[in-house]
Amino acid sequence: GTGGNLKLRVEATSKLDVNVTSTLIDQYVSTKASWTEDYYHAEPLVGMRKQRTPFIPFILSNKTGVILKFRTLTTTPSRVSRAPQDVAARARAAQPPGTTGEWRVVKPGDEVCFDFEKIGKQRHRNTHDMKVHQLLLEIHGWEPLTPMSVDKIGSYFKVASPLPGNQFLPTRVVFDISTEGSAKKLVTVRSALLVRNDLETLVDVRLENVSARKGPIEFSRLPPGSSLPVPLPLTSWNISVRPHQPEYAYSKPFSWAPPTSEAPKTVDAIYTCRPTDAAARYLSPYLVSVCIRSENYPRLVPAGGQAGGSFHLPGHTVTLLSPVSVTNLLPAEMRFYSRNPNLEWLVGAGKTTCLHSVTVDQDIHMGLLVEGFQRCRELTIPQGTRNYVVKFTLLDLKGRELDLTINIKSGSGRSLVITVSAPYWLINKSGLPLIFKQDSSQVEGAGQYEDHERGRSVTPLLFAYVDKETKEYCSIRIGKRYLQGQSYAGWCKSLPLEGGTGVRKLYIHRAGNAPDLVFRVGFEVQQGYGVYSDTNVITFVPRYHLENQTSHAIACAQRHFVAGKRDRDPDDDNAVVKVLPHSTVPFHWPRDDLDHLLCVRFVDDPGASAPCCWSGGFHIGRSDSFHVALRSRDGPLRFVVVEVMFQGAMFCTVIKEARNAPLPYRVDNLSDVAVKFHQRDAVDDSVRTQVRARSSVGYAMDEPTLTRALTCFVTGTFNSTASYNMDAIGYEQRLYYEDSVYVAMTATFGGGAPILTLRPAGGGGRHPPGTDLVLDVPYGTAVILKKKEPHKRSQLWRVTSRGQLYHEGSCTAAATSSSTAAARKDCGPVLDISDMSSQSGIYIPLVLRGVDVKRNATQTWHFSSDGTLRCNYNGLAVQSKDGLREGAEVVLGPGRMSPEQPTAPEQLISKQKLRPGSGTLSCKVIADGPTRVLQIRDVLEIHARGHGQGALRNRSDAEESIAKTSHIELSVALQDGIGVSLVNSVPEEISYITLSGITVHYKQDDTCSTFHTSINSLQVDNTLGSSSPVMFSHHSSERGGGEVALSVSWQKDHSRYSDIHTFKYLKLKVESLTLTVDEILLFKVIQFCRYGNDETMATFDVNSFSSNIPARSQDGGGGAAAAGGRCYFENFQINPTQIRLSIITSGQLPADLQRLKKTMGFPLIKFEGASIDLDSFQRHHMYETGIFLVNDIQKHYTGQLKGQALTLLGSVDFLGNPIGLVNDVVDGVSNLLKHGDIGGLFKNVAHGLSDSTAKVTGSLSDTLGSAAMDQRHKEMRDNLRNQAGSSMDHFAQGILGLGLGLFGGLTSIVTQTYDGATSGGIQGFVTGIGKGVVGTVTKPVAGILDLATGTASAIRSSASQDIKTKAPTPVRLPRCCVGPGGLLPTYSQQQAQGMDFMLRLTNNSTQERFIAMDQLLDDPNDNIRALITTATVRFMKRGDPDRDNIVLEVPHSHIFYSRYLQQDGLHCIDIIAKGDNSLGTADRSAQLFSKRQPRFVCDSAAIAQKVSQQINYAKGLYEETIHTVHPD
Repeated sequence: GTGGNLKLRVEATSKLDVNVTSTLIDQYVSTKASWTEDYYHAEPLVGMRKQRTPFIPFILSNKTGVILKFRTLTTTPSRVSRAPQDVAARARAAQPPGTTGEWRVVKPGDEVCFDFEKIGKQRHRNTHDMKVHQLLLEIHGWEPLTPMSVDKIGSYFKVASPLPGNQFLPTRVVFDISTEGSAKKLVTVRSALLVRNDLETLVDVRLENVSARKGPIEFSRLPPGSSLPVPLPLTSWNISVRPHQPEYAYSKPFSWAPPTSEAPKTVDAIYTCRPTDAAARYLSPYLVSVCIRSENYPRLVPAGGQAGGSFHLPGHTVTLLSPVSVTNLLPAEMRFYSRNPNLEWLVGAGKTTCLHSVTVDQDIHMGLLVEGFQRCRELTIPQGTRNYVVKFTLLDLKGRELDLTINIKSGSGRSLVITVSAPYWLINKSGLPLIFKQDSSQVEGAGQYEDHERGRSVTPLLFAYVDKETKEYCSIRIGKRYLQGQSYAGWCKSLPLEGGTGVRKLYIHRAGNAPDLVFRVGFEVQQGYGVYSDTNVITFVPRYHLENQTSHAIACAQRHFVAGKRDRDPDDDNAVVKVLPHSTVPFHWPRDDLDHLLCVRFVDDPGASAPCCWSGGFHIGRSDSFHVALRSRDGPLRFVVVEVMFQGAMFCTVIKEARNAPLPYRVDNLSDVAVKFHQRDAVDDSVRTQVRARSSVGYAMDEPTLTRALTCFVTGTFNSTASYNMDAIGYEQRLYYEDSVYVAMTATFGGGAPILTLRPAGGGGRHPPGTDLVLDVPYGTAVILKKKEPHKRSQLWRVTSRGQLYHEGSCTAAATSSSTAAARKDCGPVLDISDMSSQSGIYIPLVLRGVDVKRNATQTWHFSSDGTLRCNYNGLAVQSKDGLREGAEVVLGPGRMSPEQPTAPEQLISKQKLRPGSGTLSCKVIADGPTRVLQIRDVLEIHARGHGQGALRNRSDAEESIAKTSHIELSVALQDGIGVSLVNSVPEEISYITLSGITVHYKQDDTCSTFHTSINSLQVDNTLGSSSPVMFSHHSSERGGGEVALSVSWQKDHSRYSDIHTFKYLKLKVESLTLTVDEILLFKVIQFCRYGNDETMATFDVNSFSSNIPARSQDGGGGAAAAGGRCYFENFQINPTQIRLSIITSGQLPADLQRLKKTMGFPLIKFEGASIDLDSFQRHHMYETGIFLVNDIQKHYTGQLKGQALTLLGSVDFLGNPIGLVNDVVDGVSNLLKHGDIGGLFKNVAHGLSDSTAKVTGSLSDTLGSAAMDQRHKEMRDNLRNQAGSSMDHFAQGILGLGLGLFGGLTSIVTQTYDGATSGGIQGFVTGIGKGVVGTVTKPVAGILDLATGTASAIRSSASQDIKTKAPTPVRLPRCCVGPGGLLPTYSQQQAQGMDFMLRLTNNSTQERFIAMDQLLDDPNDNIRALITTATVRFMKRGDPDRDNIVLEVPHSHIFYSRYLQQDGLHCIDIIAKGDNSLGTADRSAQLFSKRQPRFVCDSAAIAQKVSQQINYAKGLYEETIHTVHPD
C-alpha cells in the first residue's frame, strides 16, 4: 500500500486446520479474567517503577514431613526414563538420558521455585523437539524414587522403600500436580494418608505410636475444609482428634489400617471427645464421625520380596464429619431443637449447622421453628434411618398449617444430613401488598399477618398446598393498605406455581359508581438449582417498570389525567409518578379502563426558560424503541429515547437522553421561505414547529401512537397545506403558497433617482416626498398611494401569465390560498382605468374592475424596461397625479415622449415580492440513514440546479462531512478452506467442521465499506462414532440455487455517530441444509461450551431469582438493549431455505451428560428426515438495537417452526414416520409418471413401508426394554444395535436380539433377584423378584420386536441402495487426541486409521488408548504390523481388524522393555519379558510370551528402532497410569 492505502490479497490451495480445545477455552477465560481484573483494579505506582521479575513455571512444595532433595531431568518421549530401579540407578551413576539440573534440598513445609532449562538464546536450542520434564527425588530415610513426570495435571504416586537399617515401613509418595494462577505448576509431594476436616471448627490432630520411644505428636488448629498430609514416618501411627478447645480431651485412637485383607473400601465410626472434669457441668460430649476411605490405590504389594508376605500401604483419606448436620434451605433463619439432649441451635438461611451433641445411635426427637410460626408437630427420626423424605408441619399464630419438606440422608461416617426446604417461595417485588391463599380454600396462606396486609414484609413467604382435596392453584388479592371506606379486594384468577410466566389483574371494588381499581401483577416461576432443586421460586413483579437514566427528574402520568394540562400536574396527586435521576420505580395504571398511554415531562430543569410540557402518550406494553419529543412554552424541542423491553413477566421502560444519536425525523428547508409543520393528527397549535429558510430541524413525533405524517404550510399562510407520510420513502407532493407582490413607487425606496415633484395646477412650491409608497385600495375601487405595510392584503397584487393584476384584498382567502390552479383562476377584480377607454393627454384614475375580455387593452399590464408600468395603449404609463405623497391618486397618463428624455420619478414603478421564491415548493420524503427527511425545495431551484443537496445554515461541518479514512481492499481465497477440530477435556474429538471454497472480499473507502464472503461447502462431522457420522451439511434444494452453501454480504456507510451502524444492505443466503442432531454430541458440545458447570452450586442468593429486574449498567446504558449501539438497515434479508431435520436419541447417557440434560430441561424425541421450509426474513429501513433485531428474527423463525409442527409430528419414530412414507410413495409415483419406472415405484414403496415398520417396532422394543428395568440387559441390546451396518448386519442383529430376549426372559428372575439381594439386602431381594417377573414377560417380547425391527431395517437398507439414496460421508477419520507428552498431536491420516483399526478391534473399548501402528515387513508371505496401545502390544497379520489375525498379544504388565537388535544381518525388535508373572494372566498368547522372548524382523533399522521406542513409551504410559490416583 502507498499513501495510506492498503491492498492485500491472500490465496491458499491447502486447508488450514485449527484445533479448539477445552484447555484453550479455559486458558482464554482465565487470562481474560486476570487481565480484566488487572485493568480495572490496578493500583497506581507513585514514585515507583515496576520491575520485571523472571517467570519460573514450577513450584515444589514439600509436605512429606522430612527433608527431601531433587533434581530436574529433561528428556524426550522416545528415551523417557521410566525404566526399573536398576536402570534408574545407572542413570544416577552416569549421565542420565537427557539434561539434568543440580540437586536442591527442600525442608519440610517449604516451597521452592525451579525450572528445567536455563534462560538462553532461542536459536541455540532445539525448540522443535518434544520435551518431557521429570523430577528425580530422594527422601531422607527412603531409597531414591524413579523419575516422575510433571507435565500432566493430576495426582500420581510412587512406592518408597526404606533404606536398609531404617525402622520405617514402605509407603506411598504422592505427587499432586496442579496449576497455580494462570501458568505456574505446583508440585506437592506428600504422603498418601490425609486427614480432612469437614467440621465447622478448628480441629487438633494427635498421632501416637505405643511402640515408639518418643511421645505423641500433635498438629493443632487444622482449619475447616483443609487437609493435613500425615508425615511419611508417621503414616503407620494411630490418630486421635478433638475440637480446638482445651475443655475437651482427645478421642480414642483409631487406625486407618484395615484389620483384614477383605476390608471394605470405607470404614465409618463415631468417636467421642469428652469434656474435662471441670467443664463437664456445662459442656456436652463432642461427637465426631470419622470416615476412613481407601482411595484408588492398589490394595496389597509384595513385602520386601518375601514370598507370600504382604502388608497394607497407606492410601486413605480420614474425613472428620459431624454425626448430624442440619441444612436450612429456607429464606429465613430457623431455630432447630432436639429433645435428647434438650438443646437448640440457630441455623441461618442457606447455612448448615453441625450437631455434635446428637448421636445417631438412638432415636432423634426434633422440631424446628421459623419467624411467624411458633408451634410445630415434632418429628422422631428412628435409629438406623438412612434415606427418607417426610413432611413436617408448622403452625402459625392463627393455627394455619404450613408443610415443609425434610430430607434425611445418610452420609459418610454414619452421619445424618437433615435438609429442610419449602415447596414454594413467594417473593413480592411488585410494590403492592399481596395476600396469597390456595385456590378454592377459605383460609389464607399461613404466616401472613398485618405486615403483609400493609406491604411491610420484605422476606419471601413460605407457601405450600395444605388442602389436598382442592386443586393445587394459588390465588392473590391486594392487601388492606389500598382499601378505603367500603371498598374490598377481590381474589384474582387462579395461577399455577409450577412453571412459566404470566400476568394477573387484581381488583379493588369500590362502593357506589366509582370505577374499580385494577393492578396488573406479573409472575415468573423458576425452579431452584443445585440443592434448591425441590423448591420453586415465584417472583411477583409490577407489570410495568420505569427506569430514569437521564440527569433530570421525570414525571410520568397516564394520558387521560394530563390531557390539556400543558405544563401543569393533574389535581390528583396519585396520578403522577416522579422518577428521580438514575433510579427505578414500579408503575401501575391509575385507571385500567382507560387508554394505556404514558406521558412524561421534566420537572427540574433549571436551565429552561419555561416549564416543560407533557409529551404525547406512548405505549409501554410491547417491546419497542423510539424518541419522544418534549416541548416548553417558548423553548426549543428536546428529546428523550424510550426503550421498552420485555423481561420475564415485566415490561421495563428505560428513558434516556437522546445524545450522540440521530433523531428519527428531520425537516430540511432548502427554500427561501420559512415553513411550519406539525404532526397531521395532532390538533394542538402548540406542537407547530417552524423551519427557517435554508435551515434544518430535527423532530420526533409529538404523538407516537398517531399516524407518522407531517402537515406543512408556509409561515404566514394558514390554508395552503399539504401532508406527507414519513414512512413512504420517495413520496413527493407540491406545496403552494401566496406569490403576491407590491406595486411600488420606485423613487420612494432607497436607491432611486432624485425625487422631483411638479407644481400642481393652481398651486406652487415643492411637496415633500413620501417614503415606501405602494399602490393600495383601502376602500372602494379607487387606487391611491399608501405607505407599505407588511402582509396588508389591500396592497397585495397577483400577476398572472396573461398580464393581469389581481387585487388580493378583494379576493376571498380560500380562493387565493388554494393549492389548485382552477380555484385560483379569475379570482376577484383586476387593475383597470375608470373610463371606458384612454384619451390622449388626459389623466385617467386607476380603479378595480371585474375581468372583462373586451377590456384586455386596459386590464393587461406589463412592467417595461424603462421602469414604468404600462398597459396596451402606447405612450401611457401609470403615475402619481398629485406627486409622491401618501394618499395621492394613481392615474394612467402620458409617459415620457422620447427615449432620451428621463423618466419622471412619479412614473417609476416596480414590483416587490411579499415572499421570495416561486410560490411552489417540492416536498419529498427521503432517507438519510436511520433518519427520515422531509426535503423542501423551490421548483425553480430544482430546474436551475437539479436535485443536488443545497446548503443549510444550521448544519455543522461535522454533520455534513465525515473524516476521511484509509482505503483498504482485502481479498482472501481459500480453495480447500478451513477445518476446525473440537477436542474436549477427555480428551476426544467431538466434532470436525469443514468450510471449503472460502472467498472473502472487503473494501473500504471514504464513504462506505463493503464486505462479501461465500462458502461453497459446509459440513460438520460427528466424530463420536454415531450411526449418523455427519451432523450438518448442505444439499441442493428443489428451489434450485448455485453451489454456494453460505454467503454474507453487506455495505456499511460511514456514520458520523460512533455508536450508530448504518448498513445500506445486509444479505444472508443459506443453502438447503441437512441437520442431524445426535443427543450425545449435542450435550457434549454444550458441555464443551462450558454451559451448566455451576448447576450444583451450594450457595444461593434470594436476589438471584429476581433477574427480571435489570441492573443498571455503570455507563448509563440501558441494559442489554443499549449494548453495542443501534443498527440501521435500509435492506435486511435472509433468504428462504429448507432444513431436513433428524434427531437421534441415546438409550443411555453418561452420568455427567445426564446431569446436564436435567439442567437443560428439554426432552428430545426421535424422528428422521422432517422437511422444514423456512420463509425469508426481510426488513426495510429498520433502525433498532441488536437485541430487538435478534428478538425479531427469533420471533419470525419461531412462528415458522410452530407453523410446521404437523410436519415434525408426522416424522417421529413412534408413529412410523408417516410423512416419510408419503414422500417415498410420491417419489415413486413421480418416477413412474415421468420415466415409466415401475421398479422404482415398488422400491420406493418398499423403502417407505419397511422404514415405518422398523421405526414403530424399534420404538416399542425400546419401551419394553426400559420397562424390564435391567440395565445390563439394556446395555447388551444397545451394543448389538450399534454394530449393524449392511442389510445382513441388520438381519443378524434381529436374530441376536431375539436370542438375547429369550435368554433374558428365562434367566430374568434369577439374575434380577441376585443383583437386588447383593446391592439392597432384603428390600433389594424383594424388588429383584418383582423386576425378574416383569422381565420374564417383557424381554422375550422385546426380542421378537427386535427381530421384526432387524428384518424391516434389512429391507430398508437394501431398498435404499437400490434407489441410490446418497448420504454425506465424513471428511476424515476421527483424530488421535493424545500424543507424546500427553499433548495434542498434529493430525495424521495414518494415526487416524490406526486408531479406527484399534476401536473396531476392541469394539470401541475405552480401556486403552491408541499409540501407534506401523508396518514391520512388507512381504506378501510375512506381512506383519504392530498395533501399540496403552494396555497391550499386538502383532498382527495384514487384513481386517479381526482377532484371528493376531499373531501375538502382549499386555504391558508382562513387558520389561523393548530394544532394537541386529542379528544375522536382520533388523529385529527384541522384547524383554519380566522375570516373574506376578500379576497373572489368562490370555494364551500372554502365557506363551512369558515362556520365550519373541523377536520380530523389520524391513529396516529405522523401523525397528522406532517401534521399540514406541513400545517403551507405551510401557511408560502404562506405568504412569497404574501410578495415577484416579478420582471416583
